[in-house]
Amino acid sequence: MTVERSGRQRDPRRRIEEIAAATEKVIAQHGIEGVTHRLVAETAGVPLGATTYHFATKDDLITAALRRAVDRFAVYLDDWTARHLGRDAEALAEDLADVFVSCFGSQRDQQVVEFELYLAALRRPELRPLADQYTELSVQALTHVTDPLTATAAAAALNGLALRGLAGTSTPRREDIACVLRRILAPRPGLLVHRTTGRHGNRLVLRPPDPASEGRAPIPRGDRMPLTVEEREAFLAEPHIGALSVASGRPDRAPLTVPIWYGYEPGGEVWITTDRASRKFALIRAAGRFSMMADHGTRYVSVEGEVVRTGRTAEAELRAMAARYLPEGQVDWYVRHAAEIFTEPVTVRMRPRRWLSADLTMPTGE
Repeated sequence: MTVERSGRQRDPRRRIEEIAAATEKVIAQHGIEGVTHRLVAETAGVPLGATTYHFATKDDLITAALRRAVDRFAVYLDDWTARHLGRDAEALAEDLADVFVSCFGSQRDQQVVEFELYLAALRRPELRPLADQYTELSVQALTHVTDPLTATAAAAALNGLALRGLAGTSTPRREDIACVLRRILAPRPGLLVHRTTGRHGNRLVLRPPDPASEGRAPIPRGDRMPLTVEEREAFLAEPHIGALSVASGRPDRAPLTVPIWYGYEPGGEVWITTDRASRKFALIRAAGRFSMMADHGTRYVSVEGEVVRTGRTAEAELRAMAARYLPEGQVDWYVRHAAEIFTEPVTVRMRPRRWLSADLTMPTGE
């Protein structure tokens, strides 16, 4: 024990790192104004004299901690950029939405320290170069995957939404953030943002303007075969019979493909109900992902993604699914007889990651 203690004393770089890391924790928990040498020493588990020896003033502690946070953020962004080069706008929006969610989970302290830095820089000019670095690092990382102007807009949007989520009474939903990011990364002129109210509360939904309301003739669907993001999400939300496909797990068998009822709301997850004892569920659990296609006449939408959640099906979910596909008078009957259909009903939720869609309608006049 004495050897380890003296070893630590002989390594000033290690001691400085411990103190800077502890100061970061104090800033995240108590704010910059809550930083004291004594509290940092208690957090680091070092003698008070060690903090004053290496950092004579409170400002020295704060600067060292913020510099450490910026340097770590730079390393994180380098790694993130290397893993996301070549992604299209749709996939990039989903990836950034995942990053955003982490601001309220594993990366919360890092995000709080960043905002504490911005706040302190308002009154401490000496901290402004560090604040600038945070912003510049975010924009530079995004310029590797999009143009500089779009990168600036996306970074500003994420910063503002994160601040609102941390300082407000509720956290923005992941699907709403992905919706905003798609608007920035793949803008469509004239696209309207609508606020709707449903069982999940207020949501932002992107929809194309109604051509008739603007005095324009509708665009023939055959002129543009792939559906837009808004069109394909709206189509998938309609009560079509889906065709679910999942890897069979055998080299001599093609994927299992079955018709299925499904639920979906724009920007959300695709969910299905099935029997826990079914082959379909066993294959989905083994693969961890599945694909599904919905079609109607000359239109189709296909989605593929990973399973994000499974659990025993609640009665409310059975009712919601039945109401989506059956006449109102048959919903109660379906729920009552669900026990005969399922040994143990289970709900599987999949987050769409890849989309294929088309409208094969012949253009007017041909």
